Amino acid sequence: MKNNIIKCLSLVLAMFCISFIFTGCEVIKDHKITVTSWDISTGTVSGYGTYKTNYEVTITATPKSEQNRFLAWIKDGYIVSQENPYTFTARDDTQGKYIAIFNSEYLDLLQLTSASVTIPGMPIDDGTSETTVTNITNLSFEIGTSSDTLVSLATKGATVPTPPLTFTNEFTIQPYVINKETEYYITFSMTIEYTDRLSGEITTRRYPTQIRINFSNLGTTQNGNLTTEQDSTTGNYIITRKNLTADTSWTVTEDASPTFVLTFSSLSFEQPEVDDSENV
Repeated sequence: MKNNIIKCLSLVLAMFCISFIFTGCEVIKDHKITVTSWDISTGTVSGYGTYKTNYEVTITATPKSEQNRFLAWIKDGYIVSQENPYTFTARDDTQGKYIAIFNSEYLDLLQLTSASVTIPGMPIDDGTSETTVTNITNLSFEIGTSSDTLVSLATKGATVPTPPLTFTNEFTIQPYVINKETEYYITFSMTIEYTDRLSGEITTRRYPTQIRINFSNLGTTQNGNLTTEQDSTTGNYIITRKNLTADTSWTVTEDASPTFVLTFSSLSFEQPEVDDSENV
């Protein structure tokens, strides 16, 4: 009897060890997957539910008509897949809300296509000092529907400047999708190192700037420093924020203050190739 108990315990221990080797310390828990349609008049979805860790999840989008072709799945504002059905593994980073986008004449979404910043190289030159930009770090653009919940749009690491300092399409731009009819908060920030060539003194200033933007309201706001325009040729929305202010009382002249520009274009999806061989 005693030997049987020992054998059973040994078997349980062996199974535990094997399980630990393959799964490590991963905790099995529930992950909620929500699935919805951007416009329920264009298509329906299925696959929502609660799934255990590492369980295979499949979500499906069903168009209402041939004109309402499925386009993509969006999660947390990002395009995650154009596959339909879409299969993934339930984990902490995959749980959440998936939105199916179907083709429609009323579909009017935008995405960031260009981010740029211009930094004059000589912000101060009053005869007693000759200050120039010597380093720029932590450039980033973020967006969100509330001022404290923002996600990254574009980032860039440190760069050694060569005036005039303009960066266009040199940022790592994320495929974030926005609704033109929704109001958003956009935050731009960067750190600039200024060096006085006469004294050798180095001054570092951070430029954190947050704006509130509604793409439906074109024009100029914030004392003329923020402009939202729509290009008549391309249809792109261009946001320009001039005269950025540093996080201290240290200031530069208007002509020497940094400016950032974001360009949003209409969201366009690559058409999947259709195999017509069976119809030949």
